[in-house]
Amino acid sequence: MRRLATLAILAALVPCLVPAAARAVAPGPYYARGDFLVVPGSPGSAADGTWGYTPAQQLYDDGLHGDGAANDGVYGAWVVTNTLPGYHEFKIANADWSFGEPTVPEAPLINGRLYTSVPGEVVHFRLDLNNGTAGWMPDVAVANDHGYPAGMHLELIGSAPELGSWNFGLSLDHSGGVWSRTVIIAMPGYYEYKYRVEGSWNWANFGLNYNNNFGYNAYVFTTMWNEPVRFEFDEVTGRMRAVLDQATPARRSTWGGVKASYR
Repeated sequence: MRRLATLAILAALVPCLVPAAARAVAPGPYYARGDFLVVPGSPGSAADGTWGYTPAQQLYDDGLHGDGAANDGVYGAWVVTNTLPGYHEFKIANADWSFGEPTVPEAPLINGRLYTSVPGEVVHFRLDLNNGTAGWMPDVAVANDHGYPAGMHLELIGSAPELGSWNFGLSLDHSGGVWSRTVIIAMPGYYEYKYRVEGSWNWANFGLNYNNNFGYNAYVFTTMWNEPVRFEFDEVTGRMRAVLDQATPARRSTWGGVKASYR
C-alpha cells in the first residue's frame, strides 16, 4: 500500500526547509513573458523590447490551447519566438506582475528557462493553478515544452548516498512525458533531489521553481530502513514527486524522444 510524503508531515518535521504552502493567486489574464520575444513598445517591456506582453502571448483556459479541458484551472498558449537560438528566461505573469511564476521568494528576479534551436520556434507554455495532489509538487506549476535541447536524457540527483550525494546522477526511464526511477533508500531521513540533463547542471536544473539554478530542491521523508522510493518528474506539468512504495517494479530503459508527448 502506498504512502506519500506530504507537505504537512514535512512542515512539522523540517519547517525551515519547506517552501511556503498554497497561496492566493492574483487574477489574470496571464502571459508568457521573457527575453525569447522582442516586441518594441509592448506594455511592460524592457528597453530592448523583451518582457512585455501582447495578445499573442496570452494563456487561455478554454480547452483549445493545449490546456486540457475548458475552465479546469490549467492555461496554455503556443508562442512564436523571434530571438536568436539558445537559452532564454521566462515567467508566466499578469500585466502588473502581481503574479509571476516561477518565483523564488528570496530571489524574485530569478526566472525559468527555455531553449530554442532556431529563430521562429514555437514554444508551448502551461500554467496549472490547481493545488498539487497525490504528492505532486509544487501547487502552482509552470512548464514549457522546450526546457532543454531535444534528444537529451534526464537523470535524478540528490542528497541521499543512493541519489549520488549531489555528485553523480541516476539515469531515468521516460514514458508519456514522465521521467521516473525507483531507488531503495537505506536510512530513514529527509532527502532533497532534482532532475538535470545527464552529467551536467549546465543544460537543465528542474526543482520546485521549475528550471533554474537557484530554486528550491524537491524533497522526500522516508521512515523505514531500505525504503523503496519511486521518483517521478512530469515534464508536461512541471511537477515532481517521490512516492514511498513497498513494491519495487523492475526497471526498464526507454530512450524515447524528450518531447514525445508534444510531437
